Amino acid sequence: MGCRRVTNKQDLVRLVAIDSHVVIDEHQRQPGRGAYVHAASECIEQAVRRKAITRGLRVAAAIDQDFAQLVIAAGPETDQSGVVG
Repeated sequence: MGCRRVTNKQDLVRLVAIDSHVVIDEHQRQPGRGAYVHAASECIEQAVRRKAITRGLRVAAAIDQDFAQLVIAAGPETDQSGVVG
């Protein structure tokens, strides 16, 4: 979504929109529209700057500066989740 590179689904973090909040879907099973990003700060920053996440999820949510750190922490290496918005 941010860098537009094609990779395996297991290497990405899935984001979903729940009640106008962007939520990290740690098990990739939440219902609804999902958006996938790499757990890399440059990919996330590009997606936020281009508004690709909110556009892809079709939600008007504010994404703050801590968002990149939450997504990186929820990357394939760890098993954490967070809510933004």
